[in-house]
Amino acid sequence: MDKKKYLKGDIILEEGTKGEEIFFIISGRVRVYKLINNEKIDLAMLGPDDFFGEMSMFLQSKRSATIEALEDSEILVSNRAGFISAIRTNPNQAIRIISTMAKRLKDAHKVISRLEGERKSYEILLAPFGR
Repeated sequence: MDKKKYLKGDIILEEGTKGEEIFFIISGRVRVYKLINNEKIDLAMLGPDDFFGEMSMFLQSKRSATIEALEDSEILVSNRAGFISAIRTNPNQAIRIISTMAKRLKDAHKVISRLEGERKSYEILLAPFGR
């Protein structure tokens, strides 16, 4: 793992770019956001002991969000091979990552359910007008 320093305002990773690393925040805070219709939509604020980049690392896909340093931050960065090696020697780390990912999935489901409910409410409201 490599330790990297980012200054406030630095873009650590950008949505849509290829990602093969996972990031562990040692100090500082970061903002996770998506750009939708030229508007930054916040997904999360993360701090010490949090991690990000796991989806792209595991799925070997493009980044799903942009990460910006909210303050000067120190972050450990690991590539896929290094991370897999680390969790083989420390399975508790894998359990922590899986637990956090499950919580994030649950939170995303709540947001999707709320948005779906809002969409249905909108359809009901517009139904009398033929929309």
